[in-house]
Amino acid sequence: MNIDTVMQQMLEEWPCDLALQAFRKAEIDECIRFTDGSNVPQATLLHARALLRLKRPEEALRVLARLPHMISRVQQAEEAVIQAIAYTQLGDVQQASNSAGDANIYAVSFEPLEAEAEIACSRFRFNIGDFESAYHRVHQALAIKKETRRLPGEPKAYTMPLTLIRGQAYDLGGMLEAYGGDYHAQFDALKKAIPLTRQDLYEEMRVLEHLASVTCDLDVAEEVPALLKLAHALKWTTATSHEHVFTVESLGWCMALHGDFASAEREFQDAFMFSRDPEMRLSTLLYRAQLARETDRESSVCDLLSYAEDLASHVCWEHVGEEEQSALLLLAEELAPSSPTHAQAALEQYRHLNETQHPIHAIEPKMKAWETYVDGLIARANGHHDRACALQMSALDAWRQIDFDWHTTLAALELCELGLTEQFAPYVKNEAMKRPNSWLALRAHRVLEAA
Repeated sequence: MNIDTVMQQMLEEWPCDLALQAFRKAEIDECIRFTDGSNVPQATLLHARALLRLKRPEEALRVLARLPHMISRVQQAEEAVIQAIAYTQLGDVQQASNSAGDANIYAVSFEPLEAEAEIACSRFRFNIGDFESAYHRVHQALAIKKETRRLPGEPKAYTMPLTLIRGQAYDLGGMLEAYGGDYHAQFDALKKAIPLTRQDLYEEMRVLEHLASVTCDLDVAEEVPALLKLAHALKWTTATSHEHVFTVESLGWCMALHGDFASAEREFQDAFMFSRDPEMRLSTLLYRAQLARETDRESSVCDLLSYAEDLASHVCWEHVGEEEQSALLLLAEELAPSSPTHAQAALEQYRHLNETQHPIHAIEPKMKAWETYVDGLIARANGHHDRACALQMSALDAWRQIDFDWHTTLAALELCELGLTEQFAPYVKNEAMKRPNSWLALRAHRVLEAA
């Protein structure tokens, strides 16, 4: 290789290296700035990846169309992987399947892309409800454990390294476990994923968000200090702001569950200040309202809910993700006691979005149980006693099956207030004793005293 060729390669790779550094720091706008307009294949591929992290799949596909016809087999594999991810985001199952198949063919002998092709296949299989096939693909990805060194002179493939792909595989495998109702297995998978994603802030924040959520749901209190320390240590960027907000919301609620109301409120306020979008500010505001209600600050609840309803009216719900749309369910829960008509409207909007945009999301066991619980709250507020009892019994059974103990206690408390105190008071007392300083214990005391 002569000096002119070496110099040309260095000039081409330099902006790509800077872009890759920005990509791994979740500075996505910077990454796009470095790669925009470049005719170097590596830069084009990285540009498309960056757009996918911003959930802009149509633009990513247009960028890929600029690739020259003569690119290496590794670059063809990466192009196919990126196309599969883009079509999965768009919900185009056939094109996602075709691209993932191409990726599997081109990626042979290049381990990171082989593993990433398996993950791409798994994701679109998951989206069509083929959980068995999706799980098989995750295991195929995890079976690839060794990365062969790149050959001299071979163009760089700006894919994630194999360790990071393995982190994605554990994250996705954990989600599949959750949809099967085994949240303990999801927790274990996410604990394995966290150290594998340390070199990529975006992926690390995604895994941390999921781990914080299941930690809160299973009430694994001993994990909270380390997770909170990590969340505070990681840089907030535009690309990870939603993940950061969801993380501190979950961890803040964990603290409230064990009586540290001041720290929980501080986390919620910080998250609110960092939130850029109305749907995220709404989510944090509702957690604050929930904490105010549970700690008997009704005047604050009214003000917070009034603000929350106003915020909700400014969200374009059709254009936000399924996690953000869950704020509608939280809004319905908080509105139910005082404004059942408004709560019903929020619940129906949530259901419509799930049915039309995210049908898979609606069948996750914890989401089904939560929706049933909220429906029961609305039924009770409307005076439909028998329906409220039936719905809360169903929510209680669903939460109990997945070991969500404090959630189960919420349904049990509702059933006590519906007149079934004798049947459910022992369970409520037992769970309250496990968390004597919590808002759950405060509510249990109020309910059982009234009964």
